Formats: sequence, C-alpha cells, structure tokens
Amino acid sequence: MAAVRGRYKRNRHILGEPLSEVEVQTLQEMSRHHRHADFRRRALGVLALNEGRSVEDISGVLRVTVPPVYKWARAWRERGLMGMLSGHVGGPPRKLTAELLDVAERIARQEALTLGQIARKVHELHPEAPTFSVDRLSVGLRARGLSFKRNRLTLKKKRNPQRFESMQESLNKLREAAKDKDKEIELLYFDETGIANVPNVQRSWSPLGEPHSADASIARKRVNVLGALNYAAGTLAFEVHEHTVCRADVVKFLDRQASDSARDKLTVVVMDNASIHHNIDQDIIHQWMVRDRFVLLFLPPYSPELNLIEILWKQAKYHWREFVTWAAKDLRKEVQALFDGFGTKFNFSYA
Repeated sequence: MAAVRGRYKRNRHILGEPLSEVEVQTLQEMSRHHRHADFRRRALGVLALNEGRSVEDISGVLRVTVPPVYKWARAWRERGLMGMLSGHVGGPPRKLTAELLDVAERIARQEALTLGQIARKVHELHPEAPTFSVDRLSVGLRARGLSFKRNRLTLKKKRNPQRFESMQESLNKLREAAKDKDKEIELLYFDETGIANVPNVQRSWSPLGEPHSADASIARKRVNVLGALNYAAGTLAFEVHEHTVCRADVVKFLDRQASDSARDKLTVVVMDNASIHHNIDQDIIHQWMVRDRFVLLFLPPYSPELNLIEILWKQAKYHWREFVTWAAKDLRKEVQALFDGFGTKFNFSYA
C-alpha cells in the first residue's frame, strides 16, 4: 500500500484521493465487462491515474487525446462511479472535421510525431476544437496518403545534390560497363564495418510488464571487417581484425586487391571519405594505377547509399547472423564463418 501511495502523489491533484480496494475492483470489472468501449476506456484511464501513470502516457496507451483523460479524472473526483457512467449518448464517436484534418496533415508532414502528439498539437492550435479519437485521426491521415513508419536517419540535407546526382549517374554507367563482358571494367565497392558479439536488437516481443533483459555481465567484444564487393561477380573479399583498423590496414588490404586484380581490365574502387581512406602515399596510388590499372573513386560527402557494400553490411548484421550472443573468444571465428557464407548461404539483390 505504501508503494501505491508513493506513486499516487504525482496525480493527487487529479483524482483527489487514492482509490479504495473496492473501487479498484469495481473499475477493473467495468474495464473488462462493460458493453460500451468508451466506458471500458474510462475505467482503464482512472485505474492508470491511480497507479501514478502520467496523463500523456495514458492518452498514448488508450489512443485518445489528452483532454478526455482530464475529463475522466474530474468526473471521478466530483461524482465517483456515477461520473464514470454518465455522458454516453451512444452512436459513433464525433467525426474529425476536414478543417482539423487539414491542420493535422500539415503538422504530420512537417515533423516526425506520433498520432497522440499530432492530436495534442491540433488542440494547442485550436483549443475550441471538439475532441476526437486518434483512431479517427489515423484513418484520416491514411486517406491523405500518410502512413506510420519507422523514422530513418539521413544525411540528405547536408550533401550537395548536384555532386550526388552526378556521381550517381557516373556509377550507373560504370555498373552497366562492369556487367558487359566486352567492356574492360571491374567495379569494387570498399568499406569497413564493426560487428559485436552481442546482436544489435534493441526491441523484442515479450509479455506485458515483463521486458526481456540482457545479461550485463557478458563480456563485450567487437571486431572490425574490411571488405571489397565485386559488383559484377557478386563476390566478397574481406579481412577480420580484432584491433581498430587504421590507414595502414586499409593500404595493405587494397594493395592485395590490386595485386589480385585482372590486369587486362581497369579496376575502379568506390569508397567513402572516411579519414583513414585519405592521405595514402601518392607513390602507392601511382603504382596501383600503372602496375595494376587499379584506381580509387571517392564518393561525395554524406552519400553512403551510393556505396553498395553498405547493403551487405546491413544484411549481415540484421538478417544473416543468428540473434544470439557469441562468446567473446569465438567472435572472430563466428564473423569469419558469417562472411564466408556470402554467395552460398547468403546473398542479396542490389535493387
């Protein structure tokens, strides 16, 4: 009981007094068995307030805007259970007007927000507006061509669009030439990535109130992989390092690719502008060009999607590897086996 009272302090001004055991049981029955979903939702809201949940959390979980939660609290505070059972007139919920939907659409197109956040902003801009359910808001926004999806991190706003489009066009021509056996072009995509023994899964399905927990005592370890993806052949040359890779590692790896390259073709190596890719000794670069016909092509800044090996890294980390924690001592062996499977056990489309 002491714990309940402690949590309750945050919402004392909303409900007035903590619910008694009988009131809790009554609202629980109402939340499960009342024939009107509106009343079931009210009961759940008051129970959640009594447990110390914030109004914003409750509005999000019950898929309503904030004002109704305050109304339920006032109804309970003033009339108790009778307040919970009054006010339902039947029929469908009030419609979201076209004018309010216009406002909601503008907000949704400007910012990355949840339905509850969009609804709250609508009411902030139009306090006189009638309340509406987020379910109706969802239907309205979908009818306007919007959908709820995972946000993606992007660098598009930082890059030079002209340089990006020009490089994209050049790479398209190189890819066509690399696929043409009569052309003397070999196209490689080079990059490095890191892989940890603990899979990068931040969310998973679990019973309500019982989230899965990760063992914090597990020794954490990471290895780094250098890779060169041959576009036309669909093969991967790679190395696994247990230390942080540096420019010397990059030079040694590229030198091996240059030595192994077909001398009767021009090999173009696409790479990003990471600091360890630059300041390679000019004598080495000249040797690659003259001896091996092996040239480096640097992408414009903030253009990771032009490097196709990024797709391979993503597939390996999130789709091909088993979502189990590898022992730190076995990490290098497991990563080696993972990339050894490329082309046989695993593959992907460039599209």
